[in-house]
Amino acid sequence: MKTMNMNNEKITWGSEDKVKKYNKEVSQILNCLDDIEEGYGLSLVTDESSFLDFDLTKEQLDQLSFELQQEIKEDDLIVDVAKKINEWYEQIAKNYSQ
Repeated sequence: MKTMNMNNEKITWGSEDKVKKYNKEVSQILNCLDDIEEGYGLSLVTDESSFLDFDLTKEQLDQLSFELQQEIKEDDLIVDVAKKINEWYEQIAKNYSQ
């Protein structure tokens, strides 16, 4: 957990361990979010960030699910979807190498 002072206010944010572990996949998710709303791709994401943080419509969630080839619900954590994407890539690579 990190803490910083900004304008005399203490700001604390959650762990980023999983964000770092699935950095490539989190970046892919943020890029897709940026396609939906410019600026979303620059968002600070922690292990506790969810799609609820982005106030997406059902249509936007459906678009994101389609682009990422993963079913996404608004209360899903971004790192959980990133992990699913990573596992999906690993399965494809495993099947390809056989």
